[in-house]
Order: sequence, then structure tokens, then C-alpha cells
Amino acid sequence: MRTCSCRMAITFLLLGNAVGCSGDKKSSDAPTRQYAALVDESEDARARHKEAADPAQVRAGVEKAVERKIIYTATLRLQVVDFTRAEEELLQLIDEHKGLLEMSKVEARPGVSRSGQWRVRIPPENLTAFRKAVVKLGEPEENRLDSQEVTEEFYDVIEQIKSKEAELETYRNLYKQAKGVPEVSIVQKELDRVQQELNRAKGRHKVLQNLTSLTKVDIWLRERGAYSPEESPDFGTRAGRTFSDSLGALAGFGRALALFAIAIVPWLPIVLVLVFPLVVSWRRSRRAKARGAPPSPVPVLEPLDPSERK
Repeated sequence: MRTCSCRMAITFLLLGNAVGCSGDKKSSDAPTRQYAALVDESEDARARHKEAADPAQVRAGVEKAVERKIIYTATLRLQVVDFTRAEEELLQLIDEHKGLLEMSKVEARPGVSRSGQWRVRIPPENLTAFRKAVVKLGEPEENRLDSQEVTEEFYDVIEQIKSKEAELETYRNLYKQAKGVPEVSIVQKELDRVQQELNRAKGRHKVLQNLTSLTKVDIWLRERGAYSPEESPDFGTRAGRTFSDSLGALAGFGRALALFAIAIVPWLPIVLVLVFPLVVSWRRSRRAKARGAPPSPVPVLEPLDPSERK
């Protein structure tokens, strides 16, 4: 409403100027065009200011200008029929989707289902296609995707790095101008503090960069049936395994004895206090017997009287 009233006032002013100067049409046309141009520019400026002040449009512009940083974590658990084939296809899928194999572990024992775990790093743009391809390897038991947005933290760390670098440069200049030991000591202390804060910010930025540039995917494969080796071990293999198991048992027995001896050491003083009196008493009794103590008399049987026999 205020804009319309301003436009009407300027219009009336233009008309008054045009009527007052009707004698010279050419001289009046120039101011009219100038005022009209000023009105249009004023309206355009207001429109641009209103558009720039709109929070929704500001947020939209920021989202377009700033790349979002999101940490994705995926988990896949599958049950497969042919474990060997599934493992080979999984490694092939990792190569096809430009992934990085970070860790792998396979457990295989006769009579037990084989299982394996793989930790893979996949570019975020290939994550969806990779998950769909892995699910086809078997029957999915778990298919999970977690995300954490770190856009604000990511760019805050960048600003911290810039601020700390500028602060560090300032203290370096002060260090060059410092005079005397006290000034040098104070500036050096601040230099060390800012350098440590800068190193922490750079380290955090590197971590966020790695986490957002490659997605962590944990994959578990479990065989449906029990595992049975293709060939039974021969006598030599079995003998070697038996000997190795025996050595392992012997080593375990030795370790158990060593631990038992270590456990007994704290109790030795108490055992000595209790056993020492018994040992002394036993030795004294032996010495007494050795010095020849008189043996106890042996009873002699006398013949019975014939009268007593009756």
C-alpha cells in the first residue's frame, strides 16, 4: 500500500510538471522520463530486496551453493547356497562399483556352515546400485542403511581452519617483532596453542572428508548347509595335525604349570609359617629315636602250674 501511494504521488508530481511546462513540450518530456526511470528502478530494488530477504529463498540458495555432506553406513546379511560362488561374485561387484576392500574374514570348518565378513568402502553415488547387486547373491536376512548429516560440522571445520591459519599468521608476525625474553615466551605459547588447535581441526576435516567420500558397507555371508571339504586329508596330513595338536597341548600344559607357580608365590610365607613348626617337631622326634631310647620290655610267658590246668 505504501509503495502504491509513493507511485501515485510521483505520478501526480509528474503530471503537475507536465502541465506547468506545457509551453515547452520537449523540456517537460525529459524530466518525466527521468522520474519514471527512477520509479521503475526503485520498484525493482524493492522487489530484489524483498526476494533476498525471503528466508525460504535464502535457504534454497544456500542449499544450492553448499554441497551436503552425509555419512552413510550400510549393513547386509545374506544366506547363500554356494558360498564359494557368492564370495567370488561379491569381490567382482566390489571392483565393478569402484569399491575398496578394507577387511575380509572367512571361517570354514568341516561339519559347520561357512561364514564370512567383508568391510567395503563404496563411493556414495554407487551405493544404491551396489546394495541392489549384493542382495541378489542370496536371501537377505538384514538390509540396513543409516545416515548422519555432517554438513554444518564439515563447513564449520573449514572456517575454523581458515580462522586458525589467519590467527597463526598474526602471531608469527608478532613473534618477529617481539623484543626480549618475556615477549618471545608469551607469543611462543600462543603460537603453540593455535598450532595445536589448527592440527585438530585439520584432522577432523580429514576424517569427515574420508567418511563422506566413501561409504562403509559391512557384508555377512552365511552358507545354508554344513561345509564338507572336497577331499579327505591323507595320513601324512592327519599325522602332522596330530603332532601339531600334541605340541599345542604340551605348550598349554607348560603355561598352566607356570601360571600355577606364579599363583603359589604369594602364599609361600603363609605355608612356611604353618609347616615350619611341624617340620621341627618331626625332626626332634627322629633325633630322639636315633639317640637310642630304651626299648620297651618284651613280656615273658611262664609255664602254667599243673594244678591250674585243671
